[in-house]
Amino acid sequence: MILLKPLKWSPDGCRIETIDAGEHEELPARAIEIAGQIGILGETKSDGEGDVPPAPNPDDDPPPPSESDPDSESGSVVDEKPQKNAKK
Repeated sequence: MILLKPLKWSPDGCRIETIDAGEHEELPARAIEIAGQIGILGETKSDGEGDVPPAPNPDDDPPPPSESDPDSESGSVVDEKPQKNAKK
């Protein structure tokens, strides 16, 4: 398995572990799934070994926007008050 970027993940929902970028002989199944979902899972060298699950199509089920994402719609506020000087 090849990680294109370091992966921070939580194996138990409490601790956060970092798996360094680069080639790894083994990775936990959930880490592989997460890496595929966020697009940092690279191709393994073709030596006839390794069963890499295909990365899911990003259009199928996009992850929810994070709170730290400035483009996230969940944190944006739209002022929909009518303007006082607007023509009727």
